[in-house]
Amino acid sequence: MLESKPKNLMRVLGVDLAGGERSITGLCLLLVRGGSEELDNECVVEVLKLRSVRTDVEILDFVVASRPKVVAMDAPLSFHGAPYRDCDVELRKYCRLLPLTFYGMRVLAERGMRLSDAIREKTGAEVIEVYPYASARFLGISDADDLRKFMNFGKESIKNKHEYDAALCGLTAAFYLRGGYKVFGKQDRIIVPSTGFPNEAENWG
Repeated sequence: MLESKPKNLMRVLGVDLAGGERSITGLCLLLVRGGSEELDNECVVEVLKLRSVRTDVEILDFVVASRPKVVAMDAPLSFHGAPYRDCDVELRKYCRLLPLTFYGMRVLAERGMRLSDAIREKTGAEVIEVYPYASARFLGISDADDLRKFMNFGKESIKNKHEYDAALCGLTAAFYLRGGYKVFGKQDRIIVPSTGFPNEAENWG
């Protein structure tokens, strides 16, 4: 399992990706404060920006300007022709997932793979695949009020479901940086958070 050791301040970005440019993509830029030695009950995640965009250009411009260490994207970042990958098979034991052979999911996967490649090329950021529904379930989050237990929104506010899901994606990236996560799959990977911010990644195996 790969782990990233954070410095005192690091930016992560959550992306609730839409299948096409006519629909809204939610973006949530977070600042992760402090190293892994900080107490779990301290607020270590600050919301810097919440945005709703549509086009690939808008997404890439935001990522380049934000300079995140990790980008957590709610979209399949691989597709091998089968309905489910190994990560999907494992995660389906805990929550519902649509098969990638559905037309809408194939379109989303194509956009996700294209954008993730562009993000890596333009910024060098690590791009991970996440699923906000699973993140919410594992963390016991059911609404924006629950999210506030994990992050400080400051002057930002969630304007729609896409930004809410983007915040969950970003929170998952923060857990990933802190080592509090589980990986589903071996060939392909979906990252979900574990409760708290432990010093080392938990093994739920």
